[in-house]
Amino acid sequence: MSDTAAVISNLVRMYELSRLQAFYYRLFCRRTGLDSIPRDARIMDCACGAGGLLRVLRRLGFTAAEGFDAAPEMVAHAQQVSGYRVVCCDALDIASHFRESSYDVLIVANFMHHLTRREDWDAFLDQCAGLLKPSGLWINREPCAHTLPQRFFRWLAARPDGVLHRLPGVRVRVESWR
Repeated sequence: MSDTAAVISNLVRMYELSRLQAFYYRLFCRRTGLDSIPRDARIMDCACGAGGLLRVLRRLGFTAAEGFDAAPEMVAHAQQVSGYRVVCCDALDIASHFRESSYDVLIVANFMHHLTRREDWDAFLDQCAGLLKPSGLWINREPCAHTLPQRFFRWLAARPDGVLHRLPGVRVRVESWR
């Protein structure tokens, strides 16, 4: 998905970390168990946008988080607010930018609905699975429990032959709040 510079600029302003957003991300960390993992865990925030979650992870004391996004303006803002390494790359080309099997936690929050084709979902999820350590935690969160991407991810998580079961020991957390 490519947006115009004006759209990206508006999104960056909209995603500025307000107190309400900071509260939401802290609640997200609590509900997903992120707040109870070691602070040196390697965390990847996929399609991190303006870096709101990364900023909260920094405030919680995490030392090894990273992110990526396709919009250079979002990447610049995420780096500025979080201090973490954030890479500008397409979600379907992350394997060439990050080391395989190197992350303890992989977060895909509010992104899957941006992928419009099943082939893109498969390609993205395959690449994400390659980044996660065999005993890692995969957190997927979509805004609504009944969206097609969330239903697809739940179905994929339940399939014994699916991408999420190719790595022994991977724990999957599918998060939907109403």
